[in-house]
Amino acid sequence: MIRTTNKVSTWGAASALAVFGGTVTGPVAAADNVSMTGSPMEEVSVTASRIQREGFTAPTPTTVLDGELLIKSGATNIGDALSRMPSFQSDQNASTNTLGGAAGRRYANLRNLGSQRTLVLQDGQRLPPSALTGQTDLNTVPQILIDRVDVVTGGASAQWGSDAVAGVVNMVTKKRYDGFETDVSYGMSNYGDNREKRVAALYGTSFADDRAHFTIGSEWVDNEGVGNMYTRDWGREEWGLVSNTGYGTNGLPRTLTAPHVHRNVLVAAGIISTGPLAGTTFNSDGSSRPFVYGSPNGSGAMSGGEGYGLGDGVARRLSVPVERVVTQARLGFELTPDIEVFGQANYGYVHVNTWGPSAGDNAPITIRSGNPFIPDELQSRMDTLGLTSFGLNRFAREDIYGNGYGTSTEIDNYTRNQIYTLGVNGRTGGWTWDGYAQFARSAVKTRGTGYRINANFARSVDAVLDGNGNVVCRSTLTNPTDGCVPVNLFGLGSVTREAFEYYSGSQRTETIYDRWVVAANVSGEPFSTWAGEASVAAGVEYREDDAELIQNDPIALARGYIFGNAQPLSGSDTVREGYIETALPLLKDKPFAESLELNAAVRETNYRNSGSVTTWKVGLTDALNSSVRLRTSFSRDIRAPNLSELYTSVSSSNVNVINPENGANLTTRTETSGNAALTPEKAETFTAGIVLTPQAVPGLKFAVDYYDIDIEDVISSVSTQQVVDFCYAGAASFCALITRLSEQSAVVRAPLLNLAGLKVKGFDTELGYGFELDSLSSALAGRLDVNYFLTYQPDIIVDNGSSSTNRAGDMGTASTPYGGPKLKWSGYFTYSLNELSATLGVRYVGNGKKNVMYTAQDIDDNSVKSATYVSLALGYDLPAWRDTAEVQLYANVQNLFDKAPPFDPTSSEGNPYNATFHDVIGRTFMVGFRVKP
Repeated sequence: MIRTTNKVSTWGAASALAVFGGTVTGPVAAADNVSMTGSPMEEVSVTASRIQREGFTAPTPTTVLDGELLIKSGATNIGDALSRMPSFQSDQNASTNTLGGAAGRRYANLRNLGSQRTLVLQDGQRLPPSALTGQTDLNTVPQILIDRVDVVTGGASAQWGSDAVAGVVNMVTKKRYDGFETDVSYGMSNYGDNREKRVAALYGTSFADDRAHFTIGSEWVDNEGVGNMYTRDWGREEWGLVSNTGYGTNGLPRTLTAPHVHRNVLVAAGIISTGPLAGTTFNSDGSSRPFVYGSPNGSGAMSGGEGYGLGDGVARRLSVPVERVVTQARLGFELTPDIEVFGQANYGYVHVNTWGPSAGDNAPITIRSGNPFIPDELQSRMDTLGLTSFGLNRFAREDIYGNGYGTSTEIDNYTRNQIYTLGVNGRTGGWTWDGYAQFARSAVKTRGTGYRINANFARSVDAVLDGNGNVVCRSTLTNPTDGCVPVNLFGLGSVTREAFEYYSGSQRTETIYDRWVVAANVSGEPFSTWAGEASVAAGVEYREDDAELIQNDPIALARGYIFGNAQPLSGSDTVREGYIETALPLLKDKPFAESLELNAAVRETNYRNSGSVTTWKVGLTDALNSSVRLRTSFSRDIRAPNLSELYTSVSSSNVNVINPENGANLTTRTETSGNAALTPEKAETFTAGIVLTPQAVPGLKFAVDYYDIDIEDVISSVSTQQVVDFCYAGAASFCALITRLSEQSAVVRAPLLNLAGLKVKGFDTELGYGFELDSLSSALAGRLDVNYFLTYQPDIIVDNGSSSTNRAGDMGTASTPYGGPKLKWSGYFTYSLNELSATLGVRYVGNGKKNVMYTAQDIDDNSVKSATYVSLALGYDLPAWRDTAEVQLYANVQNLFDKAPPFDPTSSEGNPYNATFHDVIGRTFMVGFRVKP
């Protein structure tokens, strides 16, 4: 497909930066045809606009990543590379989600707005979603074929469609390549884990008098992952939060930070949590003894004492193993010198294996008196006290199969992506045009073993002696063929394989997402003004999405497992849209306007489910002179509800809320679900910036851009209490969600709603400067390139429909996916001399708070420290091979000083780290070689 986009020059220093550790680099904007370092560079098209025009400069900031040099660096995943760029946030990677169907996926998330609001393209075409929630897993992108990546950091829905609220990531691949190229690398961490092997190959050839061209690229990457947090020194410190049970009397806040924080309720050997026997735990042989508590001893957690750390730390990986194979093949044929037809096929396979805790019983398990597994001395105490039962809390860390992980719950995710495209592109009478038809399928199979079946477990726990003195389930006395196997829950290693396999089962689901697309685009320069030629681009597109989650397990359908229980889903949507864009020169060679241009676009989109919506954009660029350029844009952008939000089935639970009418408890059955009546989210985006290329300092480029994105009708869940409160406040639409059964009970529907608001503001700063060192002194040799990228985001304002909170600086999961440090930056220093290059990189993640809602009375230390990561990359071209091939040896070290992550607990899991912002793996090494013609 011929991209209808403007042209800019890449930047020598940016290319050098890509040699370092997969760092995202490139020009600070879709900028003038000016060398960033003083070296002439070839022109490339970028994605900021649909207009193709020499010298046009887009009003929207755009960064370019050189994909070829990224491959040389040994960075094996474009998702990891993007996450090091300050404008991105890594809310989904191999370390952030280590359990469940989304484990190991890598999503692009610009502006901390959530990955579902960043549009991901390949060669200007939408990549198929890897999940029902609409995001694309970057694991499925063929990195060796990437020519470069364009990152448009601003609203672009008018040009590219729904989801481009925060911006666009467009991976531009190599269409014509001659010869054979290979890249082989191996890496591991300083601790001997995180081992990764990679083999990639690219081949291209022309035939039929150079009218036909075939290109194929493939790569295999196998990363073995990392074990739990106890594989690291900082993890063994077990930092955590403990509630202060003496709050109000001891002068300390409600929550305290402390090392060696352990659970005091969920104990692997079991602990009695109710009645006069509370505090009794068990030895490995099942005998009882007092539990050793730490101090302070809070609700659910304590500092010191016995047990293990919070956050299921024993049973969760720091990084999950990911194996992927990605291939893309393209065949193009020129019917005439100006018309090409082509066919392209993409295939991606990703396998993620992970494990996790079998179960955790926050609610006590009832053990009845007379259970033959109760230790004799404990049964005697029960008899003396007249107890008929007690409550046992136990964290199920059954290592039934001897895998050494302390768990027998294992999950495998298999993702297969297929994309088939037929297209044509060409030029006719000064107009450039293209069209294509495409079918894409993403199929995800999830297989999990070791899930507890609630009903079977309840029967297995209730053990008795039969008439022959045999230990059996009570249910077996009345139903001898029920197959129940009694379980002993007292002590470590007490659960037999037979019992575990009776009350545990496997869950299997398959999700299939199909997409059909037909699209056509045209662009040209139909007329001229006094200031130059005007450009126009237009296009139409039709998409049809079909998704299905297949669940045939009757236990899961009845929600009978302790977790999991994915429910069937089936839904579809169709989209018809058309757009037009223009670039109109307004002034030329005037005072304060050497070149003034207007860029405007409008798109009309019709969704079968959500109706019609109009998006638009208008922008100005003003080149005051050859050294100073101003730019600004304003746009209306959208995100349409995804199929999961539209069609997720009803899930019921019992919830107690406060009745605002009288302050009494109201018992409700809450029904959460998707909502077929959802409408698209709407955003207004404003950007303004300045680009400086001072002629007095050749090779220097500096830019600052301000952005303000305001989203309304944000699709969000609503709590039962909010539904009740909003109704009481007079909102009739919420009263319609409540069915009163009596004065004390009700049924409350809580579907997803267009309720919330989200607003972010900030600044992006980028600087590049490169020069030959002999310009400073004839005694110096080589070249130095300095590059700097900074994002400052002081406002992330979340409105949940009843209150508004600025989550900027919030480093905990209370704000997910919207929190994050206010300040992030990356700086790189590249020295090159003949065949040798070396790059030193510094990446800074600013400080913040564990929760911005906390006050001094809520926690004793609410701070999260900043972190600085240093990296080093080396490359050497072998001169002996120069006559036959280009051979490069390379090596890089990430996290050179093995910086440990700061204490940043996540409320959902209690982990003492937050892999969204910080490196949890530590120092890693990689070596490799690359051969190309």
